[in-house]
Amino acid sequence: GGTRVQEAVGESPLILRRPWTGYAFPVALMMGLMVLVGAALVGFVQAGEVTSNPALAGDIGAWVSPLRFAGVALVFTGIALALLTIVKAIGFQSGVLLGHSDGASIAALYPGNVQDHRIRGLILIAPPFFTEPEGLASIAAAKTAFDTGDLRGRLAKYHADVDGAFRGWNDAWLDPGFVSWNIAYVIDYIRVPVLAIQGADDQYGTLAQIDALEEGLYSPLDRVIVEGSGHAPFLEKPEQTLAEITDYIARLDRIEAAHVEVA
Repeated sequence: GGTRVQEAVGESPLILRRPWTGYAFPVALMMGLMVLVGAALVGFVQAGEVTSNPALAGDIGAWVSPLRFAGVALVFTGIALALLTIVKAIGFQSGVLLGHSDGASIAALYPGNVQDHRIRGLILIAPPFFTEPEGLASIAAAKTAFDTGDLRGRLAKYHADVDGAFRGWNDAWLDPGFVSWNIAYVIDYIRVPVLAIQGADDQYGTLAQIDALEEGLYSPLDRVIVEGSGHAPFLEKPEQTLAEITDYIARLDRIEAAHVEVA
């Protein structure tokens, strides 16, 4: 899987961002926030762990920690803007942002707030742009599973402080004041091609999220609805998801190569 990704990515590094809850990207996409650059792999800890484990705090934590207590909306924006620090630190020249769930929101917020010509495109997997009753009900069910089921144990292998990471996500989304959370405005400001992938049976968001993207996006959109998949198509339908991602990046390469030849 990893070899296939490297061959497909070529000169187009991917910056990946997973959600706070601990969904693990498969080996082909790796875990956490990372960059694939040729054969090199540079990893960054996910944002939920930065604030729950002071030993991991660094440039990202400097952005996130002060914002954590100022409201979840600011945390989302703060993490997105922290990418400025990350891309500078790794010498990022050109590539694609990929995010899943909360990570997809953050991936969308970055080009929606920062004009960065190094970002060639976005890959958004199950992106939430606003809260929905169905999604909040599933998040409430996750709380029950964490408190009384085996969810805590399953997440523990991804987090140094599993309680802090889970509560930081779950408590925020279930806060009564968070019902009105909405970042759909950011769609209007995205100026790069977008690949949006969502499971047809996503328990955390309906297709209204992708509809909003399709209605408001100025740039080209590839909309992919994965049948028989829930919130994590890269786990439930890995071959299809990987194929869509690699085809999208290859197409970006072809389009940009054609523009260079014309010029």
